[in-house]
Amino acid sequence: MLKLFIIFFSFVCISSFAQPVLLAPPNGVTGYTHMQLVWSKVPSADMYEYQVSSDINFSHTDEDLETLDTFRTVLTPLVPNMSYYWRVRAHVNGSYGSYSSVRAFNVIPSNIIPPALVSPANGSSGVLSTPLLKWNTVPEREQYAVVVATDINFTNVIYGRCIDTTFYEMPPDTLHLGGQYYWAVCSQDSLGFGVFSAKWSFVVRTTGVENISKGIPSQYKLYNNYPNPFNPITKIKFDLPKNSFVKINVLDITGKVVSEILNANLSAGSYETEFNGANLSSGIYYYRLETNDFVETKKMILVK
Repeated sequence: MLKLFIIFFSFVCISSFAQPVLLAPPNGVTGYTHMQLVWSKVPSADMYEYQVSSDINFSHTDEDLETLDTFRTVLTPLVPNMSYYWRVRAHVNGSYGSYSSVRAFNVIPSNIIPPALVSPANGSSGVLSTPLLKWNTVPEREQYAVVVATDINFTNVIYGRCIDTTFYEMPPDTLHLGGQYYWAVCSQDSLGFGVFSAKWSFVVRTTGVENISKGIPSQYKLYNNYPNPFNPITKIKFDLPKNSFVKINVLDITGKVVSEILNANLSAGSYETEFNGANLSSGIYYYRLETNDFVETKKMILVK
């Protein structure tokens, strides 16, 4: 009896949490293939699954992906002059709930020119973990969608944003050191998002520090961080005249170490690393470079 009650109780808890409410686009709208879908947030949900299908019964799906956000731009190139249907369900406490109601949209061909990607260059390696993604302006377009994935087919999209600039800096703790990523951009008009650009890839550096010069410096040097003041990311450059074991720590005004930026053996050269102060309060901090032969400390200011 107790076992049956537990099963019933679990079923009620799993089934009873709210379904997402579809917000946009309006039901029956006409637009381009890369439609942006928006739905309401479900309390305690840690993930959502959305499905897009040309079959109202969803016997097959043209796109079936999970996302942490309450919006998503359809990535699959849908067929023009066809109708599609979409729905969403929320993941709460280890289980998916019921699907939302179903909405439809109609796809028409897009004449929007896709943006041309600029940087990081396709196939780049040693890229910062917070790269600045850039692309060319598309005439008469004021908004863009940038999407980042771990595979060239964009089946595992890890990040996507709609913005009104032709550049975007990836936020901290999104990309992993040594990871390979693919990105693409499309632009928007009143009917939706057009065709995506070419898909470019880059590899994030593996050590948390980037060698920025092929020459060998004549002496040790720790440069002023930039920008300074900063919020929350700043870059720190230093020179090594010979192979060295390098430590860079961040200290508060009492001298307590609050963050370790670098702890590694490096070859002679000029390097640049970055510090993310997102978890610290505004104030004055110090960063200290230590090798076997050299120690220097400089001040930086975090302003939030």
